[in-house]
Amino acid sequence: MNMWLFDPDGNVVEEGWRLADLRQLSGLDDAALLEYLCRNMGYAGITARPRENTICFNPQIVPAPTLAALLYWLADADDKSFKIRSLGPKPAQQHAVADARSALQFVIHLVESYGKFGSERFYRTRLPVDATTLTDQFRNLLSVLYRFATPEGSEFFKAYLRQNFAGRFVILKSDPEAGRLLLADAGNGYTGLSSKWLRESIGKPIDQLPDRNYWMFVAEAFQATARAGTPTLDDIDAIVRTGAGTSSALSYRRMIVPLRNGTLLGVTVRNRDPIPLSG
Repeated sequence: MNMWLFDPDGNVVEEGWRLADLRQLSGLDDAALLEYLCRNMGYAGITARPRENTICFNPQIVPAPTLAALLYWLADADDKSFKIRSLGPKPAQQHAVADARSALQFVIHLVESYGKFGSERFYRTRLPVDATTLTDQFRNLLSVLYRFATPEGSEFFKAYLRQNFAGRFVILKSDPEAGRLLLADAGNGYTGLSSKWLRESIGKPIDQLPDRNYWMFVAEAFQATARAGTPTLDDIDAIVRTGAGTSSALSYRRMIVPLRNGTLLGVTVRNRDPIPLSG
């Protein structure tokens, strides 16, 4: 039997001193300790046996990084049957599903049933803008921006973004009178956003884009960068609605750079490929 345990930051708790310390401090055996951590502390656990895997988590309190780690594990899992133990204030409920994809969809269903997919679908980790975090893509971008006074209207610059960031860029412009951000331009590399939709959305406030909660989460970061006046770098884990009954789990690194005249550029590099969650 193998066990994976994800902590509230989405990290794997290594079998060893951390679990040994928890066992010693709690006086609980493995099964009782796993249930306690998942029910009360926001952990998620997976127990793997030859013919079946068991998932243990509390859909009412599971943090977004832990949920993302669980979903990515399921996306790579072998095609076995699963038991899903849903913990919470009520007695634990157990559900059987046929395969990993069904388990992934059912985990999402359980979390949605508690109304968790509001702002808690999105998790941002602020990173320093320095040599430890900047990849060549981001360093080259800052160099290009340094050489161009007003790059946002340049077709060469847009071609550069399409080539180096696979079309995953947005340019937002501040509307001071309305106090909102407008979509000035965007690449076509974003999951779930068609080229036709993007063309029709240019000039519109970003709170009118699909999944308003997600784009308001995005807007907060852009507005904070505009106030700071310097580039910002974040790791993002998010579950984004891409249409009626469909969503995707995304994990990416994003840089936001203030340009001129209230214009902001955002570019992203995927940490992992998107996971379609329904449809």
